[in-house]
Amino acid sequence: MNFKDVVVVVTGAGGGMGRAVALAFAREGAKLAICDVSAKGLDETKALLGNGEVLAGVVDSRRIASIREWMVEVKATLGPARAFVNCAGVWHDSPYSAVTEDQWDFTVDINLKGNFFFCQEAMKMMSEAGGGSIVNIASTAGEYGSIRAAAHYAASKGGVIAMSKSLAREGAPSIRVNVISPGPTDTPMLAATEEEKREVAKRPMVGRLGTPEDMAEAALYLSDPRKAGYITGEVLRVNGGSLI
Repeated sequence: MNFKDVVVVVTGAGGGMGRAVALAFAREGAKLAICDVSAKGLDETKALLGNGEVLAGVVDSRRIASIREWMVEVKATLGPARAFVNCAGVWHDSPYSAVTEDQWDFTVDINLKGNFFFCQEAMKMMSEAGGGSIVNIASTAGEYGSIRAAAHYAASKGGVIAMSKSLAREGAPSIRVNVISPGPTDTPMLAATEEEKREVAKRPMVGRLGTPEDMAEAALYLSDPRKAGYITGEVLRVNGGSLI
């Protein structure tokens, strides 16, 4: 694959999957626009990216104005994005009976609302530029329900899947929109002790947890029009066979 000089936007790039995705695209020569709510995380990612062409910005995905300002800056500085990978997300587990309005709003605002308005801006940009690819990150919880008590999280990720399929219809034929649905993945969002991780790692058929790099390679594949140009509106399950 070769994304040399292609403008790629990666959200949630301050750590975890987002950082791995940014590093993978940098390896392929992309012009990167990375954002996160954490300035510290962004600085760490930017240091790992080295001397490539990188635009970094602190963006609060709960605020539509913050999203729009950032995307305007991306276009003005690097040019129109042709690939967009939305990794920004939060996890909070809680029994349904204990979920508060603030917890619901925080989870849904970041995982679903922010995702939608990032896609809205990316698709406008891609329409003017002649097309592109969007990859959103969902979860097996959004497909099958959450194994741990987190109905509000599952709702937000199920919304990402339905939204992405709808946007694939609206963006066709020039804009492809797909979803990666990770299984248990070894990131801070897993929020597990080492002993708990060993137990969770027994679920996937491949006998291990997923890694951020597993998701990054899937994002590269779906973003490449030569490899995945006939794929849109799909949910790619990168879960090691934990759910099939």
